[in-house]
Amino acid sequence: MKRIVITTGGTGGHIYPALVTAEGLRADGWEVLFVGRFGPARDRLVSAGFEVEEIPARGFVSKGFVERLRASGDLLSGIGAARGLLKRLHVRGVLGFGGYASVATILAARSLGIKTMLHEQNVKPGLANRILGRIVRSVAITFRESARYFPSGKTVWSGYPLRPLSRASSREEACRAFSLEPALRTLLVFGGSQGAQAINEALMNMVSAFSLGEGWQVLHATGRGKSEGVSAYYKACGIPACVVEHISDMAAAYAVADVVVARSGAGTVTELGVLGIPAVLVPYPFAGGHQRENARVLEQLHTAEIIEEKDLKGGILRDKIFSVLRKVSSRTEAQKALQKEIRLDAVTRLVDEVSRVFGF
Repeated sequence: MKRIVITTGGTGGHIYPALVTAEGLRADGWEVLFVGRFGPARDRLVSAGFEVEEIPARGFVSKGFVERLRASGDLLSGIGAARGLLKRLHVRGVLGFGGYASVATILAARSLGIKTMLHEQNVKPGLANRILGRIVRSVAITFRESARYFPSGKTVWSGYPLRPLSRASSREEACRAFSLEPALRTLLVFGGSQGAQAINEALMNMVSAFSLGEGWQVLHATGRGKSEGVSAYYKACGIPACVVEHISDMAAAYAVADVVVARSGAGTVTELGVLGIPAVLVPYPFAGGHQRENARVLEQLHTAEIIEEKDLKGGILRDKIFSVLRKVSSRTEAQKALQKEIRLDAVTRLVDEVSRVFGF
């Protein structure tokens, strides 16, 4: 039976690529089960039709002695729970997408002689994947630069698994969906799955003190509980804007965007690369440097500018927006440059690698 466990944590950066890959594996005839620590993301997995099992897990990084002791206890409990699940499920292999819950599940699989592999989303791997990369059979990587963090000969460059973005509506249709004007240039702003207050504040400062000028409008996803204040601010400044807490249809949002201001998670960087949209990226400062390394992929190809959050002020942000627009004369040119660094068929490559490693 082609049965596989995917193990990961519950943040958007882990869940999104794991879910897209799971759907690709299911289409290829695999039965996919999720094991990990998922929090609110559990409902998303269940609604997609996947069986979900949770095990104890918590992080070790930046914790005091007591918390580290508790995390160690959870790791041991998680390994025990995962061993029991894997024995019962009779799986062919375990595929990890990072997060602390994946450590327990991969270690449990290894102890039972079950084949294992990883997918690393970021240029710079997190602690969990750096540890696990030494013991798994294969590590699929999003960016070629990641190969240096793993044992020689163990990596395969798969890319980041995305849902197709080509089904997006036309710019005119997308503008109507967001009540925007097709004739105006559009600045798309978002801060990841949870929003980013620092980006919200910088945009408000920019539009009040350093206007973008005429002919611009804004589509801004603020994060939960922040849209009302930001919307009122744009209105007071006379800036045409659609302000929402969260954008569910990112394909439509990208269809209206002339330039993007966003965090630099691996998924966002890949999407911007696939579509060739110029961007100003603000790496999340508490992610161990992962997002800055991701952003550098686009910066080195001259399709993005980077601002550290500590330097995020309205005037600097405005200058960076117009700087990257000058560098990228067209999406077509940007896409051609990025095709050498961004895999467009990551799901297919991952499914093929799973079949190779796990014996089908």
